[in-house]
Amino acid sequence: MRHYFFTIGICCIALFCSCRHHNNHDIKISVNESNGRYKFYASFPEQQTGKIHRLINNRLAPNGLFASANDYMNITTTLQDQTTFAVKAAPGIVEIKIDREGNSPASYNRIKDMCGEIKTALKN
Repeated sequence: MRHYFFTIGICCIALFCSCRHHNNHDIKISVNESNGRYKFYASFPEQQTGKIHRLINNRLAPNGLFASANDYMNITTTLQDQTTFAVKAAPGIVEIKIDREGNSPASYNRIKDMCGEIKTALKN
């Protein structure tokens, strides 16, 4: 009888660990806006990297940053419309920084709005 309860206990623990490993509670998002600088940071399950990279590429069209979900980067880039911002990215991680100085209000808000869309996409 003890063996039976021990086996059921082990199965319950294994099930709990399995469910915990596959949920989306591993999403961390941080937004900081101060002194004319906007910083967005997100860490998320690596399986969502392709979706997030596609979202960024779509929002930056006709420019594009990512060729695949396996891209790593640490760059400061200037788009065709003269929007300048920094991107650090790896599978499961995106960090974007933009300064108000040196960018038009439209450019600054475009990048902020894109980061808001990333946040929404990760929560869904």
